Formats: sequence, C-alpha cells, structure tokens
Amino acid sequence: MWRIVLLQESGTECYERCWRLPILPEHTASLKGSQSDSRSTSRGRYGGASTAAAFLQQFVYKDVDWAHIDIAGPSHYSSAKSYFPKGATGF
Repeated sequence: MWRIVLLQESGTECYERCWRLPILPEHTASLKGSQSDSRSTSRGRYGGASTAAAFLQQFVYKDVDWAHIDIAGPSHYSSAKSYFPKGATGF
C-alpha cells in the first residue's frame, strides 16, 4: 500500500496527478474471448483503463506490487494544439 502512496505523491510533485481505479469483476469478465482465451481490449467505450489493468493483472504474480499507468489518452493528438503539435506527445 505504501508504494501506491509514493506513486500518488510523486505524481502530485510533477503535476501528473493519479488515482486508483477499481478492477471490478465485470472488467475481468469482459476479457473472456469468444475466439481466444483472453481479449486485450474492452468490449465497449468505457472502462478501458480498468479493463487494461485487469488484462495485465493476469500476468503478474500475486505477491508482486504493480501499477498500470494508462497513457492511451495523451499518447497522441490528432490535431495541433496551441501548446503541442499534431502527432505523438512522448507521454
């Protein structure tokens, strides 16, 4: 638990705030594939970060502390902003 606090504090210090999202049973259930053992994407528009964490959780040993830092949203801009050009952001 203390590592989560450290991650949140470091995010606050560098203005990249973070918070805990749940991994609910429905996120795990949505990974069941019809043509594969497991899917790597959510079935709908919502819950993508939690579903991605549920996917990764399948591959992490139970005694290992880990975090999924979801950067899918800010990874690129489809159009230029006043503060950032179009394309990959580097985040």
